Amino acid sequence: MRSTIKDVARLAGVAPSTVSRVIQNASSISEPTKKRVRQAMEELSYYPNQYARGLVSRKTQAMGLILPNESAAFYRNPFFAACVKGINDEASQCGYTITLSSGSDLNSRIEGVKRLVLGRQVDGLIFLYSDTEDPILKYVIDQHFPSVVIGKPDSYYMSFVDNDNQRAAYDATKALIERGAKQLTFIGGMSSLVVVQDRLAGFKRAMEEAGLEVKEDRIISDFRFASSVGERLAKEMVEAKRHDAFLFVDELVAQGFQQAWYQLTDLPLLAVTFKSFPAEPFITGSFLPYVDIHVNDLGRTAVKLLKQVISDGEDGVYRYYHEIIPHDFVLSGRDLCHSKAGLKKKGQTDCPLKRRTC
Repeated sequence: MRSTIKDVARLAGVAPSTVSRVIQNASSISEPTKKRVRQAMEELSYYPNQYARGLVSRKTQAMGLILPNESAAFYRNPFFAACVKGINDEASQCGYTITLSSGSDLNSRIEGVKRLVLGRQVDGLIFLYSDTEDPILKYVIDQHFPSVVIGKPDSYYMSFVDNDNQRAAYDATKALIERGAKQLTFIGGMSSLVVVQDRLAGFKRAMEEAGLEVKEDRIISDFRFASSVGERLAKEMVEAKRHDAFLFVDELVAQGFQQAWYQLTDLPLLAVTFKSFPAEPFITGSFLPYVDIHVNDLGRTAVKLLKQVISDGEDGVYRYYHEIIPHDFVLSGRDLCHSKAGLKKKGQTDCPLKRRTC
């Protein structure tokens, strides 16, 4: 027979109303009481009826996750896997479920979001991307629906969590310049993505401060994040013989580039990439130095912010929260420059950077 809230209350030695408040994670309930009630729930295999609770509270205890335009990228790029893990871990702790929303084209994506918003199927939305002039984001803002963007939206009237991508790209580019690079190449992605724009701005600032010319043919953009793109670009760069260092916006592109580079040439690769998770060697014994943007923390923080935005909305208050997650530099060995074996070549000096939080 299925356990009830009264059974939990009886076992925990509290009132049914206290069990209800524990389920809602109310701050008015002490931690020892919460622990005792949760143990009783676990012992009785009791799961709250979210539908019934929603009828009373007009809350679904669900958050909608809005996927990027190219939904295939969601399954291919490790950024999204790491981000969703953080979102799911935090949401589970807070008693929320996650509902995914995607579509094959813009119209179907907009319709999917409208169903979530107008049908009150979720209490709030988390956007897994930030695009300029996004009609979906504009719709949500116009509806005053609780939402958070992972990334930096082009509207102030939206809560978001992000890294300081300009600063991170600036620091990485400066490290490459200090290592002796003169002909640096920026390998970005779709130029409509705010993250690509911000990292390009940081790249340009470091170049200009160093007195180095930023040539348009060394800014490579408008392509999807995929290892096959990196393989193609590596072939082009090796044949051109006029690029001595690279800053990668995306780790998938960097992975394909590095693998192809070592197949095409014995020259060491001087490069830094952005990365979503602790390093795994792209090839035996070597991985590129990278900027760790702590994607799991981005996901967890997005849930925390959305909870606050939802709570504010219940009080008729509209606040916008903007939070920045620090980044780290992580090096392979102590040098930015890698050969096939991942070892410094004779005469190379140590990298000016050690792992640090920025």
